[in-house]
Parts: sequence; C-alpha cells; structure tokens
Amino acid sequence: MSENIVMTERQRLRSGRIASITGILVNLLLFVIKIVIGISAKSVALAADAVNNFTDAASSGISLLGFNIAAKPADDEHPFGHGRMEDIAALIVAVIVTAIGLDFGKSAIEKILNPSVVELNIVQTGFVLLTVFFKIGLFFYFRYVGRKIDSLSLQGAAFDSLSDILGTLTVLASVGVGYLWGWQLDGWAGLIVAIIILRGGFGLIKETVEPLLGGCPDKELVDEMKNILMENPAIHGVHDIILHSYGHNRYFATAHAELSVELSSTAAHDILEQAEIEVSQRIPVTLVLHCDPFNTDDPELKNWRVCLENKIAEIDALLKLYDFKMEKNNDKVYFYFHLLTPRKYSGRENEILNILYKHLSGMNIKPELHVTFVNSFVK
Repeated sequence: MSENIVMTERQRLRSGRIASITGILVNLLLFVIKIVIGISAKSVALAADAVNNFTDAASSGISLLGFNIAAKPADDEHPFGHGRMEDIAALIVAVIVTAIGLDFGKSAIEKILNPSVVELNIVQTGFVLLTVFFKIGLFFYFRYVGRKIDSLSLQGAAFDSLSDILGTLTVLASVGVGYLWGWQLDGWAGLIVAIIILRGGFGLIKETVEPLLGGCPDKELVDEMKNILMENPAIHGVHDIILHSYGHNRYFATAHAELSVELSSTAAHDILEQAEIEVSQRIPVTLVLHCDPFNTDDPELKNWRVCLENKIAEIDALLKLYDFKMEKNNDKVYFYFHLLTPRKYSGRENEILNILYKHLSGMNIKPELHVTFVNSFVK
C-alpha cells in the first residue's frame, strides 16, 4: 500500500480519536447537568435522558477503543488485520443503547401507573434547553466526521445525538403541559424517549451486524476493480468475484479472468500477476486471480457463444454466461458453460434450460446443454 494511503489512515485514526474523545467529554457534562436536575425535579424522563447521555459517553469510549485496536497492523494471530474491531465496537454500542432503552421503558411505565408532580423551575429548564444545543452541535460534528472517514460507529453516534435531541424536547414539552394544564405526562414522555432510543438501537444493530456477517460489497468498488482488469487487453472477461471486507479500506478478493488458450502457462501467470499488482496500486484490494482459458479463434465456438449470450440476455440482463466450451462426438454436440444468476432465480434452473432448448430447437443441430448455475457474491 502506498504512503499516501498510509497517511490517510493515520489522519482517519486521528479524526476518529478526536471525535470519540469529544463525545465522551460533552456527554459526561450533559449527564451531570441532567441527572442533578432530574433528581431534584423528580422527573423519571429527565433522569432517563441523563443516563442515556452517560451511555453515550460510554459508547464514545468504546468507539475510541475500536479505532485504536482497528489501527493495529496485521500479526500472526490476525493476518487480515484488526479493522473489523470498529464494527464490533459499533455493535457493542448498539447493544448498550438497546438495553438502556428497555430499562427506560420499564421505568416510564411504572411512572405512568404511579404519576407524580415534576418540579422544574425556569433556571433548570434553561439548563436542560442548553443541553439540546450541545447535542445539535454533536449531531452535525459526528455526521460530518463519520461521513468523512466512513465510520459506522460515528454515524451511529450522530443518529443517537438526533434521538437525544428529540427525547429532551419531548421531556421539556411534557413539563410545559404539566405547568399549563396540570397533566402529569412525565411517564409518557419517558416512554417516548425509550421508544426513540430502542428504535435507534435496533437500527444500529442491523447496520453493524451486516458487515460482520459478510454483506454484499460496495458495487462501485466491484465495478472499479472490473474496469481496471478489463483495461488489460489480454483479459477477455472477469467473473466469479468474491470480495471480503476487513475494515475500512481493507479488502481481499478472488476472481476468475478469461485469457486466450494460446497463451503459455508462464505468460498467463505473468499477465495475471501484473493485473493483481495494478489493482492493489489503484484501489485498497488485495486480489488473487484464477485463469480461465478462453478460445478466441474458433469462429464456430464464438458464434454459438454469441447466440446463447443473446438469448440469455433476453431472459434477463442480469444472467451472465462464461466458461463456454463445445465438444463434438460423432453427430452429437455438447455445450458446457457456467451461468451466473441472481439468487432470486433459485429453483428456476429448469425453466431457464427449457427456454434455451426451445430457442435451439430450430437450429440445424440440436446440442446438449450442460449448465452449471452459480450465484453471484456481488451485485
């Protein structure tokens, strides 16, 4: 990896650390303000909001730990690096947020069943309102840095800050209603805060689990890798791409590249090795290529391939034919090829074969099809 990419990673780590430390300090300050006021005013909703800020501080601490561990270089125990620690940290944050939301919901229901007067004076209200502006600042800051460095944990913190803003405003609204009309809605406000927290927590869990399970890679990155490979005039096609993410800008991939059957094994090796190097120099992907011999000179083979490719494209443009081979045995003709299909076609293989056989039935020869159906690992 080039020095420029290394410097970018250092800058990313520095930005992540600063954002996490800022989140810790600001949220601890808001926790102290709200918990003191919440206890003195006997407001379960405000106390819940305060504890939520404390968990936000803890979440920022976990994010900071995740950034530090993810930045560690690869070692014998972790040859692919430690980049996924950021996703693990984000998942821990999401679980904490969800657990706190459940606890708040329980406290809020108890307050609904046993309401009490919330005593919040004008000075206390002013301090609580001030915390909203702090959270607005954190929301825009976390969102900016999270997008800039592509950090799921910081983008999650931005969403959490927005939830906190809505929660605190809900608490203040309930206090205002109680002051004007005497309705004790503190428990209901606490329940709304809990629901907001739970919604954010479940959303974060979904977002963080996906990369850990091995979600579909970014289409733009896959297309860029294909384009780089196809710039090589010796490569006639690329397929069977598998790409794994091991953290920010850390990808490992395998793919099949079609090369002319006329090439020697040494020449084919050198072409693929140079293509792998070219990819690694231009995008953060460590690639291993497999050679698929491709006959470019046989006109009959080429015509049959084009014929089948056109028919397959009529069925669905997402279907892709590759590894096409033809064998003749006396009066029999056999076609062997792989067909790349979206997973939505699972169970419809016979339907596709029937369409192809019907299309070939009007030809002078009636070939026998041997098709290997393959699901794509990329979009």
